[in-house]
Amino acid sequence: MIDLYTWTTPNGRKASIMLEECGIPYNVIPVNLQKNEQYDARFLSVNPNAKIPVIVDRETGETIAESAAIVYYLAEKCGRFLPAAPRRRWETMKWFLWQTGAVGPSIGLVYFVTRRAPENVTIAERFGQETARTLQLLDDLLASRPYIAGDEYTIADIMGIPWLQAGIGVLEKNWPALVKDWRNVNRWLAEALQRPAVVRGMACPKV
Repeated sequence: MIDLYTWTTPNGRKASIMLEECGIPYNVIPVNLQKNEQYDARFLSVNPNAKIPVIVDRETGETIAESAAIVYYLAEKCGRFLPAAPRRRWETMKWFLWQTGAVGPSIGLVYFVTRRAPENVTIAERFGQETARTLQLLDDLLASRPYIAGDEYTIADIMGIPWLQAGIGVLEKNWPALVKDWRNVNRWLAEALQRPAVVRGMACPKV
């Protein structure tokens, strides 16, 4: 049995559609975003990032957040919808990650601009606020572990290094009031930027 924390959003429905496709029994726990229930202590104990959907797999004890991670986890769990043949698998992953990196964020921005944006908040400032929130979340996480995913340096760190460095720079230049003392992020980033492979990677391409 899976516990699904969700609401009526496209990301939430990715999880419920995948659960239905896999034929996995699940229990729905609504998290009403209009009532800000994502910030309730009960939900934050499941996902400190305050985002739906989240699943808790009672069989394995795993808690998975982020809609793409949930869909991938369920594909692995049920053994369907993710081809085994390398060429087909990578073609699937290419478009899977394209949706995560392009479709969702683009349409989410349109939704925010047309339906949710307060008139006194510019679009740029809105993303500045979200960047600061993301950095605070990461800082809290890194207070109890040396790397993003735990005790080992992984692709989770590699994915974050260039964007997080850029994000801090953008905040410092444009919205210094949003900048906090993210000492754990700064420690992690400083150590990462000293790795020889990171130094070489950040210098590419040479211009």
